[in-house]
Formats: sequence, structure tokens, C-alpha cells
Amino acid sequence: YNQRWFLFGYDEANSRIDNSPIDRILSFIPLCKPFVENTLFIPEEYFKDMVGVTRKEGQVPDNVMLKVNPTRADYLITKPLHHSQKVISKSEKEVLFSLDVIVNKELISLLLSFGSDLTIIQPDILRVAIKNEYDSSLAKYQ
Repeated sequence: YNQRWFLFGYDEANSRIDNSPIDRILSFIPLCKPFVENTLFIPEEYFKDMVGVTRKEGQVPDNVMLKVNPTRADYLITKPLHHSQKVISKSEKEVLFSLDVIVNKELISLLLSFGSDLTIIQPDILRVAIKNEYDSSLAKYQ
């Protein structure tokens, strides 16, 4: 994702799938355990509901509604953020999009890249996350 390679594996200590960016792995310790073939991680299932690679255990997709300035909406129409993306309505003032995705760091970062051309309508958890990022950034310029 995003020009990086990630190593996915089963974290026995926490009983979950975990990932690490390969360029950040500094060392490893071989285990004296027999290899167990992966039957838990199905990439097509794991990634289908999200942008990026970050997913909390048990997290389910949210219906994300975005209001976008028409001049930037054309970009989203021709280069969707996710395969579930749909245009809900269009007017001279705004285009409303819907997508069903996991809310994660990668999605937040991508949405922030649209600046004031995009407004999160729902879910509230995403609205708050975006607002907090903007507030934190703005505080650094005061």
C-alpha cells in the first residue's frame, strides 16, 4: 500500500493478525517452532472493506458520506477512493458520495488531502477524527 511492502503474520501473544512495514523491520529472531500454514488470513476478505492496511480487531465498515466541491468531485468520480464508492447526488454547489469502509489512519490521511474541498457528513467518529486533525494542525500555526 502507498509504495510500501507490509509483512502480515499471526501474533500468537495477542491472538490476532498483525502487520509491519518491511522497511521498519530492523531485526528478527527465528523461532524453533514448526511452520503452520496460514488458514486465518484471507487477503481478499481482509482488504475488501478498507483503504490501506490498518484494521482493528473486530472492526466493521461504516457508511461514510462525503460532501465534495464540484471542482474536486470530478477527481473522485474518475479515481474512486474505494470500490464501494457511489455518487448519491449532484448539484452546482456539491456532490454527495457514499462509501462503505473501515475508518482507519489511511482513510483519514487520504480524506485530509482534500482540504476544504471535502466535508465529512457521517459517521460522527470520522467527523471528530478529521476535526481533531485540523485543530491540532491549526494550533501549530497560531
